[in-house]
Amino acid sequence: MRSLKVAIVVICLVVPMVAGSPHTNSFTFSIISLPIYPHGINPTRGIVGDFCCVTDSFGDTNDFIGFIQGQGPFNFLLLQPSGAATSYATGINASGDVVGGFCTASDPCAELVGEHGYEFQGVEFGGPIFNQIDYPGASSTTANGINNAGVIVGTYCLSETACPWDVGDHGFMDSGGTFTAINYPGATTTSALAINTFGVVVGAYNSGSQLHAYILSAGVYTTIDPPGAVSAEAEGINSSGEVVGTYLDGSNKTHGFTYVSGVFTNVDVPGALITTTTGIDDQGEIVGSYQVASGAYIGYGGKPQ
Repeated sequence: MRSLKVAIVVICLVVPMVAGSPHTNSFTFSIISLPIYPHGINPTRGIVGDFCCVTDSFGDTNDFIGFIQGQGPFNFLLLQPSGAATSYATGINASGDVVGGFCTASDPCAELVGEHGYEFQGVEFGGPIFNQIDYPGASSTTANGINNAGVIVGTYCLSETACPWDVGDHGFMDSGGTFTAINYPGATTTSALAINTFGVVVGAYNSGSQLHAYILSAGVYTTIDPPGAVSAEAEGINSSGEVVGTYLDGSNKTHGFTYVSGVFTNVDVPGALITTTTGIDDQGEIVGSYQVASGAYIGYGGKPQ
């Protein structure tokens, strides 16, 4: 496994109010100065996501490679299961177990729609160990989230070419190798993106042409679209039930959001064209990405002030 140094710039920013939308919090953002896309965070084990771009054996320099950034800004490891041309890491639990997906061919495999899911177990288990995850009968599988009990949620596609970018045909739960499908009632597609300690799942589903965010708790599905959203995904949830995600408003502006005790809060990095929020830990710290005027995307971490 290769290691790479990464620079972090910590900037204190007060996020401005956005008229006609959920109220907006203030965060202290830690800006990651590499082409890194964080997806999950654990307060003691670090941040996971994908890193672009790495030249692979095909000579392709546009591939995504999964990573885990542990305690300290220079503890940065690339996660590449055996045979992977591209990979990504989407979730991490308190034991440091990481889940994600990978593709054995760089093209036409898209980021977050992998051929196979995986679970990575570190040195505590005699590792590093990669366990491949494939939903029975599926053409492609992605593992998106893992809780402290080791229960995994993800997405699978019956036909890879028919799968939308980052939203599969169906969601699933994997508990000790026993798979259960997750399908929002009446939806055309469903994804399961994260699961917390108490087994509460969040994700997104398609209804017609619109993407909606949802929570699944004790067998009950609830839609949680921020006010004014025309498209939304719930992408992370912590042990307190605090949810984060991303939505598109009627002005075609993309925001991150938090959903805490029934209250929506926008997450907008000042000056960004687009902000996404993809993970939250038990301390309320968040991770995501934002786009700047040049078109580049930059990863960030945020602490509530």
